[in-house]
Amino acid sequence: MRWGQDQPLTATDARKLLQTLEAKLTPTELAERRVAFRKARKFIADAETAGGVIIDGRPISKTWSDPGRLRSIRVDIEIWAGAAFVPDKE
Repeated sequence: MRWGQDQPLTATDARKLLQTLEAKLTPTELAERRVAFRKARKFIADAETAGGVIIDGRPISKTWSDPGRLRSIRVDIEIWAGAAFVPDKE
């Protein structure tokens, strides 16, 4: 699932995008990625706590797979430019 926008992606919106992606998977596909999705959500939460991820050079690419699964069965997060997973404005 791709996204691009003028404003930094908030952590709340990132979690919604992950939920949307999970909803598109079959029960089997979702079960194969249970741990990977948990790790992706933790990455987003950790980034939010740190104030977000800001790209000022090299892009960030993270990949998670469930233990014992093929590497092709995974969840990826890539941030190519700008900022992402920032806290919501109050």
